[in-house]
Amino acid sequence: MTEQHEPITVYSGAIRCVERDCAEYLTADGYDNEAVENCSHLTPRQVCKECSPYDDDAGFIITAVAWPCPTAVDLGIAPRDGEAA
Repeated sequence: MTEQHEPITVYSGAIRCVERDCAEYLTADGYDNEAVENCSHLTPRQVCKECSPYDDDAGFIITAVAWPCPTAVDLGIAPRDGEAA
């Protein structure tokens, strides 16, 4: 299997928000508002797909490694801090 050191976007925040159990996901009459993709309490983060293992059973990333990860930098996939892409 080929390693895939590449950035992916994940959203971090309170578990209630991740699980769509936040008032911002509801319409005025209390129904799920499918037009709301993410509530304002979630923050998008760039992490390395390969270095941030996903637990299929739990449904979340166990340890998030920020992009660019050290391996991607060492392999020349991503620039070092301060270098142009």
